Amino acid sequence: MQRLRIKQQLVIGFLIVLIGSLILTVLTAASGWYWLTKNGKVFPANYYEQKIPTIKEYVNDKGALLLNEKERNELEKIVPREGIQYQIVNRQGDISYGTYKTKLITNERPILSVINTNIYGEEDDNEVTTYLPLVDKDGDLQGAIGLNYHLTMSTASAVDSCFIILFLASPFIYITILSYIVSNRMGKRIKKPLAELSEASKRIQEQDLNFHLEYNAQNEIGELVGSFENMRAALATSLSRQWELEEERREYIRAISHDLKTPLTIVQGHTEGLQSGLWKNEDLLHRYLQTIERNTNRMTKLLEEFQTVNELESFAFQLRLNRVHINPFFLKKLEEYECIARKKEIEWDVIFENNEDVQSLVFDQERISQVMDNIVMNAVRFTPVSGKVLVKVCTWHDTIEFHVYDSGPGFQEGDLKKVLQRFYQGDHSRSGSKEHFGLGLYIAKTIVEKHGGKIQVENSEVRGGAHVSFRIPSGGM
Repeated sequence: MQRLRIKQQLVIGFLIVLIGSLILTVLTAASGWYWLTKNGKVFPANYYEQKIPTIKEYVNDKGALLLNEKERNELEKIVPREGIQYQIVNRQGDISYGTYKTKLITNERPILSVINTNIYGEEDDNEVTTYLPLVDKDGDLQGAIGLNYHLTMSTASAVDSCFIILFLASPFIYITILSYIVSNRMGKRIKKPLAELSEASKRIQEQDLNFHLEYNAQNEIGELVGSFENMRAALATSLSRQWELEEERREYIRAISHDLKTPLTIVQGHTEGLQSGLWKNEDLLHRYLQTIERNTNRMTKLLEEFQTVNELESFAFQLRLNRVHINPFFLKKLEEYECIARKKEIEWDVIFENNEDVQSLVFDQERISQVMDNIVMNAVRFTPVSGKVLVKVCTWHDTIEFHVYDSGPGFQEGDLKKVLQRFYQGDHSRSGSKEHFGLGLYIAKTIVEKHGGKIQVENSEVRGGAHVSFRIPSGGM
């Protein structure tokens, strides 16, 4: 029943109360009637009327002696206390004593007119009063005894009447009891999840989201608990993300402080040296200015990369998608890279596969150029003199693939899983350059993913160096 909807539970509960009360009432009435009739606790409608002959026999025997109130106790032993009221009247109709106080004998209704007759009640036809004559030894009428009773079913005593009242009230008693039981059970079923929700809301106020709500009933309470659990899970995810962002912010500040500290220290030291008079030596002056310029450029580059990261991670960031002509774009970029490689005496190879004679594709030209610059310049930077770099470009009608292989030291095994993370610089040969801030590949990864693509980093089994590639769909989808 717990799995039913609340409306269905209420309907079933109502039917349980109604049908249960009806069954119990029938059983109670049947058993009560059996007990009362078997033990003589209920009398038929003419029960007291059947007592009249016995009373009449006693009255005939006593006669006028009953006018004396001293006979009262003996008389009341004959007249049933429960069910029959009586009155003793004289010849004038005045009541001498008795339990029935209504005066029925008047001038308009003399005593002779009521002897041995039945007088019915004016408001209740079932009420009967019978007058029996009281005569003396000479046979003269001296008075009468009036017997008042009802021709209705009756009980032997007031206690038995109470039992009958209880039997009649049993439907209401059973309805009350069953309603309490059903409502109490329903209340417990509803109270438990509501209490859990109340406790959960308090824990959420205290920013404690390390709990789980479970209530599998397919009803309104279950839906409420499910919605609350979804909200808790969303809040937990949001709070966890907030903590992560806060930690990233701290890491961001630490990284900026760390990467700016070295060049600033160098610039400060060389500036102080020049201020102390070293500028008079032209050779030292020239070297110091070159060092200051180099470290200033390094700080500028670092700040530019930080700015790029902020732009890419901003919710407002959007790619500037344009249709780009493939051949002119890639040929121009590859020529730029070749010039840089030749200066380092690196063997430069290019494979350009336009598999479906694609004329143009849609992507953010500036951002993809930034990705290519980062990947190729890393390959050139870490490839030794007389080494080799291979660039492979593959295009289809809806996809671009860009591969760069180099013969440098490659990535250390521990770096492969972390090299695309923000600020990761590693401690080995490929990340030993002071120009490396740990943001280049992270920026490249972010741009590629913004295009709906994927970037991969591995070591080339053929050339022994690094192999970095990315793949993006046309249109940035």
